[in-house]
Amino acid sequence: MAKIFLQLAILSLVVTIDNGVLAVAVTPATPLTASMNDYVWIALDKKSEADHHQDDCHNNNSNNSDKDDSYSTLHPDLHCLYPTHGRIDNELSKKWGMSDKVIREKDTLYVTVPNRQYPLIFKDDAYIYDDPENIYKSYYFLEQYDKSQQLLYLQNHSTVSKKDVIVDLATGFWQDFYGSHLQLSPNKQYAANFDRDAELTRDINIWERHQDGYYKGYFHPIDKLKNQEQLRQLDYDYYQTDSTHEVENLRQITWVNNNKFYVDYFHKIHDEDTVAFHIRHTFLHDAVSGQWYMKVASQPHTK
Repeated sequence: MAKIFLQLAILSLVVTIDNGVLAVAVTPATPLTASMNDYVWIALDKKSEADHHQDDCHNNNSNNSDKDDSYSTLHPDLHCLYPTHGRIDNELSKKWGMSDKVIREKDTLYVTVPNRQYPLIFKDDAYIYDDPENIYKSYYFLEQYDKSQQLLYLQNHSTVSKKDVIVDLATGFWQDFYGSHLQLSPNKQYAANFDRDAELTRDINIWERHQDGYYKGYFHPIDKLKNQEQLRQLDYDYYQTDSTHEVENLRQITWVNNNKFYVDYFHKIHDEDTVAFHIRHTFLHDAVSGQWYMKVASQPHTK
């Protein structure tokens, strides 16, 4: 009797030949794990980890409370939140050289665009339920500005969801997308972001632009890859992330070209660490099938 043992990345195959009869037994293999040389580390600082639009209010709810009487009737959270957003958003607008086009006044962001007589208006909303401590909040803030594409990115955060908003400053087009960390391909044909339920997930949504200019299908992506969780589990095992801490604010989506983009995650071994290791997933578009597929770092051919 001859026995042949093969170990693959996911399965172990035991092939037995006995008197000319072939038998194959399949068993789970011991997961591959990364060596120290497979980890890529970056240094962290408090600024890179902070949510700068909320940090001041979380640290001190009374911040700015005595500086503007026009906020005095608001719930303490909003009493701080609106002036903080005004300061940060207007500083960013000035930094980007757009003080004449993008301005926040109290609870409203105004964005001046071509082909419209009046600015686009993104207005915060808030109301208190029966319990004064139970407050619904929905607010906008500036996220980034892509000068090469003339795209302004905003975030909308509410008590129940988060959305990305893009404004094309060259045409006046705008659209919101459920999720976060949205990025458009170089030709603006595709967009990708992280899906959201009540919490931020690791699922990637991919959107495609239609002839009317809107990205399919306004509220729903063209593609939410079905095997993302299974593929990611390979990396969880490979990098042994079970006991690590992800730095969510550092997540990145980076387009390489119109048919390829990277998704980067950063994990700390301990919550108090000042360094994190980097995990990269690659998304590719198959021109023949028209489908997107995902490769993970622990697959040898994707390194």
